[in-house]
Amino acid sequence: MRFSQEFKIFAGIFLILFLAVFTTGYWHSLATKPAFTEMQLKSFDKKIAENDACFNLNLEPNNFDRKKIEKLNVTVNKKILIEKKIDVSQKQTLNECFSSEELESGDNIVFINLGNDRVFYHIQKTDFLEQQNPKISIVSANENEIVFKIENNDLQKYEPATILVNGKKDHSVFPSKKNQEFSEKLSLQPGENNVKIVFGNQSEETIVQKKETFHIPLVLSLAIIAGLLSVLFLFVFAKKNLLERTAYSIASFFGFMGVIPFILLNANIFSAELMALITVFFTLGLAFYFKKNFQKNKIKIRKLSYFEILLIGFILFSALFFHLFTENYVSLWTSFYERQATLIAQTHEIPVIDPFSELGTKPFGYVSGYFFINAALQVLTGLPGSNIFPIITLLAGTMILVSMLLLLKELKIETKIAYLITALFFMSGFIFGDLMFNIRHTISFSFMLLALAVFLKENNKITPGILLAFAGFMQPLLLAFFGIIGVVLLGFKKIVPVLKQVLIASVLVLISFSQVILRHGFVTQANASVWGYNFGMPWPGVILDTLAMSLFSLIVLMPMFLTKKIKLNHESKKILATVLILALVQTFISYRVNIATALLFALFIAKTLPEKIFKQKFAEHALSLALILGLITTFTAMTMFSTPASEIEMASFLKENTSTEANFLVEPALGHSVVFLTERKILSDLAVEYADSEKINESFEFLQTGKNVILKKHGIKYVVNRSIFIESQPVGSNLQPEKIEFEQLDKIYSNGSFYVHLRS
Repeated sequence: MRFSQEFKIFAGIFLILFLAVFTTGYWHSLATKPAFTEMQLKSFDKKIAENDACFNLNLEPNNFDRKKIEKLNVTVNKKILIEKKIDVSQKQTLNECFSSEELESGDNIVFINLGNDRVFYHIQKTDFLEQQNPKISIVSANENEIVFKIENNDLQKYEPATILVNGKKDHSVFPSKKNQEFSEKLSLQPGENNVKIVFGNQSEETIVQKKETFHIPLVLSLAIIAGLLSVLFLFVFAKKNLLERTAYSIASFFGFMGVIPFILLNANIFSAELMALITVFFTLGLAFYFKKNFQKNKIKIRKLSYFEILLIGFILFSALFFHLFTENYVSLWTSFYERQATLIAQTHEIPVIDPFSELGTKPFGYVSGYFFINAALQVLTGLPGSNIFPIITLLAGTMILVSMLLLLKELKIETKIAYLITALFFMSGFIFGDLMFNIRHTISFSFMLLALAVFLKENNKITPGILLAFAGFMQPLLLAFFGIIGVVLLGFKKIVPVLKQVLIASVLVLISFSQVILRHGFVTQANASVWGYNFGMPWPGVILDTLAMSLFSLIVLMPMFLTKKIKLNHESKKILATVLILALVQTFISYRVNIATALLFALFIAKTLPEKIFKQKFAEHALSLALILGLITTFTAMTMFSTPASEIEMASFLKENTSTEANFLVEPALGHSVVFLTERKILSDLAVEYADSEKINESFEFLQTGKNVILKKHGIKYVVNRSIFIESQPVGSNLQPEKIEFEQLDKIYSNGSFYVHLRS
């Protein structure tokens, strides 16, 4: 029965989407995580007269598989007051006190040392203290925030005011003024919530209602997505060959999921209900309009070659199972894109101002089409970004695979060589990282590759320009790359058709960014020569980025060239010359041209490698094995680029023990991930578009000099930094000669790698 085969395709797409969502529950479970103990100062005396001075320290072990004994000592004024041995592999709370007689009049620093790690705090000794009873009052409460006051606080202790929601801790705040008002965001359940504030022996509570939000059942939402993909594949592009219909189907899906939310958001009518209705009616409309194509479906199933199995397996594994071995599915940088998409999904609007970056003052100017694709799928399914990530990764990986093969096909590259080159291309450091983490780049690259393939096939139509516009909608720089690669492949005689496509795309991209430009002006970059488009990469980094292709060229192509089994024709020489020029640009001018360098390097190998190399089966088997080993090596190396477990645990501490309105000074390179994990306001990060260079410079200045005036200027409450590392430049030595601590502050958290300091 003909219907059964098409139904199997729909069911297969649905099951893969469901599997993608399901596997995220097991992600990170096989990661090799370091063992470390968190030191968390939960409370301590700040002022004291005659009573004992006390502190409360939590020890939280992570990933220990055996007992580990460390020496703990408490030191004041270079005198050891408490000394004991602790099993740091066990979770425990230490409540320790020492006599006030050990303190000098005025300010003292108490150092709590555990092995090579430590925290510390300041305590002031005075002659007399008058104790007062604090008062808690709830000013207002709604589903967005609770406002409460703590008055008549004597500030003699650093201790938490804990917010409980339905009997469970939401987070704590730590009063630092005699009379202080807090406005705190809460995590509430739909319906009635009991919210209670506890401070010392005082408490107040209230009932907060949260509206039920509309969610499409998961099975139905995945069926809607599978339905659209199936109709595109089986109806709209049924006349195309398998590679083309796959590429066009996924490209159209991404286009729809990017453009429709973009329109709805700008019209302020974005919602799950409307997104679902439009998707369903659009799918039905396409099926009706292209119903004749359905009768012409011809889907041939044949035996796959080793290379095809390798490439398909690579895409499936990277999307579904790679993150079993990572500590987090985002990196220090890609957390920015995931956060921005989630922000749009949660607020159902395009923010004018980023609520967290630059203390909530930075223009929301880095609008990327990827944000809308991700947000649309989050809203449509009701799933968080972590569950949407593998769905987009799977589709993006498939699209870049078929788009690359289509491009090589249009360049008349033999099929098995095309598979080999694609695998080598995927092993480029930058490309591989994008496939695993930065799927925004993967989608944009896919559109550019598809635009190039279509342009080579039919360069007088506007389709390449439209496809290129989608690439630019996510990453505008790709418009320039298309121009460079197009001219290199076709020569200057074809420069006018190439520029025509670039012009079409540029107009469409400019329209998509017009709202941002009208709000904030044309894009500017802070510290462009360090963090923007003008920083270069030392040549070892450039070589490492294309290491697989470089080794293949040395091991396979170079001997053939030296023995005159191959010769470089004019086209190959032209491509090679461009690759070398771009490598120099990467080294001295802008590393951002790396995608063009990698792609042209791959095309050089494809044009140079003789077809007869695969006449013997042994060659295919040997190269398949080499590629598998290369991919495993690259996989292993790439797992280290995820956000480390030590930072994730530090962020959990911050989210549970700081005000949602607190200001943070964070090492700028950690800015994206800290905001992603904590949802707290920071002074600066390294999204340099529309950024304030002064704030970035002041963040680095404080970390290097410890000038308190910077903290006072911006009302900074907490400082977050790495122990011996400040990423003050993208590459090169950023290690510091000694631990980065600020003894004028209170160091309330450490896990050996990450520190949190408090400005009282």
